[in-house]
Amino acid sequence: MTQTQITIKDSTDQKIIAQGILGQDVLKVEGNFYFYGQKVDLQGLSKKEKAYHCPIKNSDCDYYFVNDDQGKPMETELCWIYSKIPNSLFKQLENMVGFYSFDRGNGAIIKEKQI
Repeated sequence: MTQTQITIKDSTDQKIIAQGILGQDVLKVEGNFYFYGQKVDLQGLSKKEKAYHCPIKNSDCDYYFVNDDQGKPMETELCWIYSKIPNSLFKQLENMVGFYSFDRGNGAIIKEKQI
């Protein structure tokens, strides 16, 4: 049976930030990838607390940014975490780490590989 491995790397140093198997370690919801926390390494990223409020999930999320070569956070967020989601339709995403599934110029390299 073929599985899809999703890998997110930091484009500045090629460090793997997140890696997992779609459907096991990673969910795809609203076109974005959501990883279980143990599959993600947030060390070395910059954090901005309560950076966004999603009206659909009725929740605030923290944004995480890749740092550029000078150690400053890039403009576009790399990933986000909703620590509490009141909307029961999205409850499964609580404490998962969300990543865009496409390039946004945020310092991420996204790879999908059939294994």
